[in-house]
Amino acid sequence: MSWTYAGLARFLPADQPIYGLQSPALTEPDYRPVTAAEIVRRYVTEIKAVQPEGPYRLLGWSVGGVLAHSVAIELQAGRDRVDLLAILDSARDVDIADFHAEIGNGFEALGIALPAEQDLAELDETALATLGEALTWDSAVLTAERIGGIYRGALRTVEIATAAEPGVFDGRVDYFRATIPDPNGRGHGGAPAWEPHVSGVIEVHPIASTHRAMTTHEPLAELGPLLAALLEGKE
Repeated sequence: MSWTYAGLARFLPADQPIYGLQSPALTEPDYRPVTAAEIVRRYVTEIKAVQPEGPYRLLGWSVGGVLAHSVAIELQAGRDRVDLLAILDSARDVDIADFHAEIGNGFEALGIALPAEQDLAELDETALATLGEALTWDSAVLTAERIGGIYRGALRTVEIATAAEPGVFDGRVDYFRATIPDPNGRGHGGAPAWEPHVSGVIEVHPIASTHRAMTTHEPLAELGPLLAALLEGKE
């Protein structure tokens, strides 16, 4: 959900637009991508509908960073220039089992007890309704069925994107690393895990935040000016 990046606007020049790529699952509840390449091609098409030619400046947080990296490679394959690739604490070495456990923990925090053998792609209406209430969605607009479609599409996107073997981005990557461990204690390889997939320098920018909080107010107050300086250097 790209509105998490809206907080960056206050740090960027007034003439610097921010375009967010939403998961197609938000508007197409039956969206079920088959491959990571399918997702990437869809995003490149959306980008080029707004800006047909480069240079492009891309940023993504968490799985969004994984997708931004793949989109940058696809753009370069089409001979487009990518001037900035910023990755916000994205993991390249995600364990899908850990990811599923995190989803289970999230539901537990919402008061939804899921059986250990629960298929996360097939939640009952009670769980979906509770999820909708927690996210303050309008139940008159987004029914449990529609929320279920959105959830399953988003879950499928994350599973595919993180499991795919990435290519190599030709250039520098600016990696914003969360320095505060998440409460669950799980970490990831951070910037070093990206080294085989980047031909240039990976510049690491430590941010006093957990991974989950990277796009909240205080971390953005640290991250935003750094990003603005990077963008200014690309003018």
